[in-house]
Amino acid sequence: MNTRHDQLRVRLRQAFEAGPWRTWFTEKDFSEDWSSPYFPLWMKTLAPIRHQPLSVLEIGSFEGRSAIFWLEYLENCNLTCIDHFATTKKRSGAEIERRFDLNPACYASRIRKIKGSSARVLATLIEKHEAFDLIYIDGCHYRDAVFIDTALSWQLLKSNGYIIFDDYAHEPDRNPAERPQGAIDCFLKWHCGEYAEVARGYQIIIQKTTC
Repeated sequence: MNTRHDQLRVRLRQAFEAGPWRTWFTEKDFSEDWSSPYFPLWMKTLAPIRHQPLSVLEIGSFEGRSAIFWLEYLENCNLTCIDHFATTKKRSGAEIERRFDLNPACYASRIRKIKGSSARVLATLIEKHEAFDLIYIDGCHYRDAVFIDTALSWQLLKSNGYIIFDDYAHEPDRNPAERPQGAIDCFLKWHCGEYAEVARGYQIIIQKTTC
């Protein structure tokens, strides 16, 4: 263990194990942990509404770690998860979906899984006049796909609702078309005056202020 990356992973693991959420993931089956470093930020942001009945939408669920966070911390929420469970370079789509189905299974009465393209699913939810108090955007990381997910999500977000954008600062040296930042910046510019910015870092959190 002699790289800064390894040392960071150790620090994140230590912080995770010391957190109040450490028991939420006991006996679960995960291959990655990309969510827990943001739990403190999410808890701070959502503390004023955590006991309210909420409707939460997650775009990009992977193996269900962030889904479990919403279901545990937002104790009266109902969660809709959208993912196409596609095969990646490291693992098969079937294996990802198996883990997702297993990990939050004990919350079955409060979780709805929708498998498919986020653009198509979001358009269907709009047609059905659904609305959400919190939307977490963590699906495809390509700029154009992120912009579509964001534009459609905005139509589904209630007034005073929150959007959490993941991976705003993702791989800054990569081709801009393969990163979320350009899409998020464009959306925020176009909708200036319609939201309050709550947090800015690797993730950006905004609260909608318009109807």
